[in-house]
Amino acid sequence: MFTCRLFITNLHWQHFKRAGYEGARELAYKMTQVKKDKDYVSQKFGIPLQEFEEMLNASPASYKDYPNNEKWLTLIYIVYNKIF
Repeated sequence: MFTCRLFITNLHWQHFKRAGYEGARELAYKMTQVKKDKDYVSQKFGIPLQEFEEMLNASPASYKDYPNNEKWLTLIYIVYNKIF
């Protein structure tokens, strides 16, 4: 009986796995809708579409690329943890 359950469970899993592969082949978002959404967002921000595309294609920035107080905050946390 236990092996029968495993067999049925395995068939069930294979079905979902196959359905997942088929779903992954399809585009998650239609390209016409992407174009409409980009137009909408660029219009809402009040920037030209070309500039918005450049922003989207730019490499991601880290918080370390901008001025911050990381050294002071680290020092404060260390002192706080030693006191308390």
